[in-house]
Amino acid sequence: MKYFLNKGQTAKIESVVFTDDGLTTANLTSASIQFMVKKNPADPDSQAILTKNVGSGVVITSPTLGVCQTTLTASDTNNRSYRDWE
Repeated sequence: MKYFLNKGQTAKIESVVFTDDGLTTANLTSASIQFMVKKNPADPDSQAILTKNVGSGVVITSPTLGVCQTTLTASDTNNRSYRDWE
């Protein structure tokens, strides 16, 4: 997915997680969810520009329906150059 944010902008990104069949929503009860921003999706996780986890920016809002929400704060986006978010 691509998101376009301005420097210093806040955002709430809602995501629905599906099982491997791509049709059934995953049950996120007790799940560990990570949200990462990378320059290139193929980059290793260790090169992520930003990482959010459950309890630190990620909230599972409807576990049985597979819904979670990630909050990006102004400080998350303020120190990033435009190229970091392309």
